[in-house]
Amino acid sequence: MRLAMSFVPTPHAPLAPPSSRISSIAGVNQSLVDDGLVDKEKIGGFNYLWSFPAKKDRLNELVHEETLKKIDALRSSIREAEARLADAKRGREEGKSGERAKKMARRVELTKGLAEARDELEALRQNDPKEITNFEKELRLVTNGAHRWTDNLPAQGLPGK
Repeated sequence: MRLAMSFVPTPHAPLAPPSSRISSIAGVNQSLVDDGLVDKEKIGGFNYLWSFPAKKDRLNELVHEETLKKIDALRSSIREAEARLADAKRGREEGKSGERAKKMARRVELTKGLAEARDELEALRQNDPKEITNFEKELRLVTNGAHRWTDNLPAQGLPGK
């Protein structure tokens, strides 16, 4: 007795549960649409997916052209910056006599001297007669205010003046 076996090719998709099969296909399609490799259009109740072979090439050309424009803009800004730098350096060249270095050292000395003079002025301001009289007026004003507030303390049974 011979057994006859019939071979029926079955695709792998029907072996998976229906819910996972639909979500995985929809996920693949959506990722292709998100990547821009496939276009999607809903017409009626159906979603149509299509792809043009030259679309990716054209997108790459556009990106390349945009990159070239950015490179040209950056090169021109570099040239402008170098020109501004050259203009800024003009007049600051170091001569044979080293005059610029001497002037810069003198400037540093003068700046330190100015800071020391300001500190000394602030220290001497404490002994200024005008400042002392202003301080005495402020002291009298504060003392009178304190006496005004403490005048009625003995009436309340608290120690006063």
